[in-house]
Amino acid sequence: MSGVLRGRTMHIRSVVIPSCVLALVTATAGHARWDQPPLTPSADRAAFMRQHFGLVMAVHEAVIRGELKTARQQARALADQPDPQGLPAAAAPYLATMKAAASGLATADGIEDVASATSSMLAMCGDCHRAVGTMPAHVRPPASEVGGAVGHMLAHKRAVDLMLQGLTVPSSSLWQQGAEVLGSAPLRRGDLPRDPKLTKDILDTEKWVHEMADRARQATEVRSRILVYSELIQSCGTCHALHGNVWGPDNASVAAPSSYQPRLGAFVRLNQAQPILSPQGNGFETGGVFNPAVVKDGNRFVMLYRAQDRQGISRLGYATSTDGVMFTREAAPVLSPEAEYEHGGGVEDPRLVQIDGLY
Repeated sequence: MSGVLRGRTMHIRSVVIPSCVLALVTATAGHARWDQPPLTPSADRAAFMRQHFGLVMAVHEAVIRGELKTARQQARALADQPDPQGLPAAAAPYLATMKAAASGLATADGIEDVASATSSMLAMCGDCHRAVGTMPAHVRPPASEVGGAVGHMLAHKRAVDLMLQGLTVPSSSLWQQGAEVLGSAPLRRGDLPRDPKLTKDILDTEKWVHEMADRARQATEVRSRILVYSELIQSCGTCHALHGNVWGPDNASVAAPSSYQPRLGAFVRLNQAQPILSPQGNGFETGGVFNPAVVKDGNRFVMLYRAQDRQGISRLGYATSTDGVMFTREAAPVLSPEAEYEHGGGVEDPRLVQIDGLY
């Protein structure tokens, strides 16, 4: 089942994964095994795999955001990726199948087909790893201590990340951990943003996601996990579309445009479209200047900014202005790396907050 928006109402309907996709996955999975000899390390192969998996994850991210156009574009890039040299022979059928799936995904008509093909490709990653006798190291996503709707959505993200690794490593343990996290901590009405038009739809989606967690716990075969994960990531995109002003798609085929308009007005480029600050000199800010924090203190603007030298060490610079455009900088940084853990990288990205008259 999956959510699809019609205007602002969500309808749940069944997803049918194309039989050719599942056939490809199950056919290649039949040859997967762990008893292959260990691979000889290769920098070129590692670079290719980082790029390859990055494209797969870009498709995955677009589906979760509900952005069908972006998912198609990334799938096309994956399908057009040149074949590498030096891959193990056992990986060849998986790579060919992956690229064929990506090519079909690039012309898919709806988010349902994109989500199902994406899930199949992720499972194919796991089958390929098993076939060549390698198991990528997994990164355990941290548990969030934040409460309310934000904390709940972070828990959802953690569940999806664990289940994703369950498919790609592959690991039944990680898959089950993700299913447990997905089924925990139900979202309460009081935790939701105050939007009576959307609250019922979101609560309905939430209830369905927790039912999905039960199905995930019972999914022990690759085929059933592909089905569950496909529906899950599609529901993520649908729910984000319900709150398009928070993190939703820009694709009208997935959701109606949001009525939200930020109260910012038109943007005007100042200083003749030139940077307000640029790297200068041969000292602490010769490599770059970044990420300013600015407050207005009386009639002057005060800025702290990250500055980097040619060795890549960051320090905080200080500058003031009367018009917010032309700034006068102090010659020396106001904060430099001192503690042992600050050496090698420096101090970065300041924030300015007023507390009891002090900043």
